[in-house]
Amino acid sequence: MHKRFSLLLFVCAILLANSFASVSSNGNLKNTGVMKDSRDGQVYKTVKIGSQIWMAENLNYETESSYCYENRMSNCLKYGRLYTWTPALNACPAGWHLPDTTEWKTLIDTLGGATVAALPLKSHTGWFYDWSHFGNGTDSSHFSGFPAGMRNGEDDSVFLAMGKSAYFWSSTDILPSYANGVRLHDSVSFDGSHKKNAYSIRCVKDFVRREGNDERRENNAVIPDLIGNLLDPRDGSRMNDSIVSLSSWSNAIGSITDPRDGQSYKTVKIGSQTWMAENLNFETTASYCYKNLDSNCVKYGRLYTWSNAMEVCPRGWRLPNKEDWETLLKNVGGDKSAGKVLKSQTAWAEEGNGTDDYGFSALPAGERTYFDVCSVKGGYTADHMFKAKVNYDSLGVEANFWSSTKDGDDNVYAMKLHCNMDDASLNSVCGEFYSLSVRCVKE
Repeated sequence: MHKRFSLLLFVCAILLANSFASVSSNGNLKNTGVMKDSRDGQVYKTVKIGSQIWMAENLNYETESSYCYENRMSNCLKYGRLYTWTPALNACPAGWHLPDTTEWKTLIDTLGGATVAALPLKSHTGWFYDWSHFGNGTDSSHFSGFPAGMRNGEDDSVFLAMGKSAYFWSSTDILPSYANGVRLHDSVSFDGSHKKNAYSIRCVKDFVRREGNDERRENNAVIPDLIGNLLDPRDGSRMNDSIVSLSSWSNAIGSITDPRDGQSYKTVKIGSQTWMAENLNFETTASYCYKNLDSNCVKYGRLYTWSNAMEVCPRGWRLPNKEDWETLLKNVGGDKSAGKVLKSQTAWAEEGNGTDDYGFSALPAGERTYFDVCSVKGGYTADHMFKAKVNYDSLGVEANFWSSTKDGDDNVYAMKLHCNMDDASLNSVCGEFYSLSVRCVKE
């Protein structure tokens, strides 16, 4: 009797979901497309659900701390990669981002709520069925949620639940070691998940809003809720158009493409200056990826020696001088608070994230050093140079940007931001034996 009743409930649930999906399909749920990740050439299906555009496949872009289930490449090809939370924050390609819990809730509510949305979100193949698992979905939303399982980073890094559950990260932080995850099973639920766990990623397209003839593209988007209000991703509060237009989100955001290698960079206008809003990643013989990992170049840009930095900006752009940096700090409220408003909202250690009020998005890319002979009194000897070692330091802790202004014979001014400080400072460092980030300013 119990089994018959459970089976009846299961059949009813499928019929209800199909009924809902048939009604919802009239609301443009089947608006599908494709996008290409310019970083590795992989192509992903996309789907528009309500006001949002989602990837309809799990991300499979390789980064540090991402994994194939049971370390098998065939699982990556089928299910995408599993990511720990920190690299997940910046794993999505340009124009897309890791959704926060508000965006996940919008998706779930569009499909009828947590108990109903599971079936239209789940793929119609691949799901295990028994009396405790409801099996395949209808995929009437074309979201195609596959049961990719997870990697438990707290428990000997074991892989779990393939075929039974799908786990996705949100960008919403909870505690120093926990963030909000989304579990797709017989329903859809949010849970506090350890950041060492590795989950799937579904990227959502940045929201584009028009103000007159201007187009605003906003990452971690200010998005409309179900009744048309705008939701601020920083706290989930509702905002009207007048508040948005007066806020820092209305800075002039644009982009440039470097003709030398085809890479595109976000740009931002702050005061009268136009800056690159990402670290330069143009490869030269005197530039480096942090710890020689390509994934760090993709996320943080390259680290350049000063002499190389002087010549590396694309045509029409240049390495900022000390006065350029001082002007920027003045335009964002002064050096005492500039660090807080210039730092990115993610990736900084010790709860040191910024507010990124101006869209500058300074990431803590660290530095590369090679035996700082500038600090050796009386110069250096052959023995000093023999003992010299390359060292990478301060990833997640500091952002250091070159200026073009020298301080004496050997030193150069650099702009520094730190995870434990809200201020910004211009420091004098040895130009020959440091490799730092580059932000170009428009000529």
